[in-house]
Amino acid sequence: MNAMRITAVFLCTALPWIAQARDLDGSLGLIRSPNDGRPALLLPGESFTAEVAAKAGLFLRAGEAEFPVDSEWTEWPGDRFTATCSVPPHLAPGQYSLVARTGNTEDVNLRSVYIYESFPDTYTVAHITDTRIGSKRHPRSSKAIFASIVDALNEADPDLVLVTGNLTEDGSLEQFESFISTLNDLEAPTFICAGSRDRQGPYYKAFFDKVRYAFRFGHDGYLAFDSTDYVVADGLGTEVAELQRLRRSIKSSRWSIGFTHRYEPRMGILAQLILFVDAPLDFLVFGHWHREAPLDEIAVPWGSRHGRTRMMLTPAAIDGQLRYVEVGPHEPKHADVLQAASTTD
Repeated sequence: MNAMRITAVFLCTALPWIAQARDLDGSLGLIRSPNDGRPALLLPGESFTAEVAAKAGLFLRAGEAEFPVDSEWTEWPGDRFTATCSVPPHLAPGQYSLVARTGNTEDVNLRSVYIYESFPDTYTVAHITDTRIGSKRHPRSSKAIFASIVDALNEADPDLVLVTGNLTEDGSLEQFESFISTLNDLEAPTFICAGSRDRQGPYYKAFFDKVRYAFRFGHDGYLAFDSTDYVVADGLGTEVAELQRLRRSIKSSRWSIGFTHRYEPRMGILAQLILFVDAPLDFLVFGHWHREAPLDEIAVPWGSRHGRTRMMLTPAAIDGQLRYVEVGPHEPKHADVLQAASTTD
């Protein structure tokens, strides 16, 4: 991963606490974020925000080593707390789990904090979409196809992996459990967003918490959003205001890159004004279409002629496919779609 390559094996040491990575059903427990679908990326000595259900002692763990994290707490309505966590400046670059302890309980979020010596100026992003865990689309199982894609990603060693739903076939608990068990074999940080199939039950938020968020990787900003259903008018909730706040948070980035499961020109007009007209994203990465985009579909059809958001479409991982994108000082370039996994036994 360019400026970092320390892959830690996470072990629960023999402690007198009840140890668990997430709750017994795989859903998020005491620690809501960062998590394996929305990790914190930072340099030694920087800070990140943790969202938890109760105040707790917080630690970073790599192998059997643990490092206490200094935390400043804020309480919010709805039984939520945020902690501003300062990373010790002496910590080695690498992958860490976040550990929380309170009372006789220990909660662990694997692959949730990545520390870099420095952020690379040029780096590789992998995009996979429509893993469709639970699908009977091919003779080979969906879990086996996803596992082969994970093996290919670990061999290629991208710096980031974007996973844009549909993660599951119908959003069931068992399918999310299966998805996460395979996801956590990945070495690179993974950023997840939901698809329509994932929202058929209550489990997406239980497993990954937020459907809209933004983060930075070095010079560049990324915005995940859930395009939900394609209604002509936007709802009257807080979603549009949140989307505007997130877009502002990455406005100063070298490149602003949105990612979602599905894009259609008929999605809510207020969201489109925010993302593609008022302050157009530079790029939009998405899936769902199960095909390559022809030349007349390489940009969102809104905005000025010179300011339109470029589209990068990746066919489905359930069909064994993925795409790599090189991001750097010049306009990001995407490689051809790769057939990374067989769909037959």
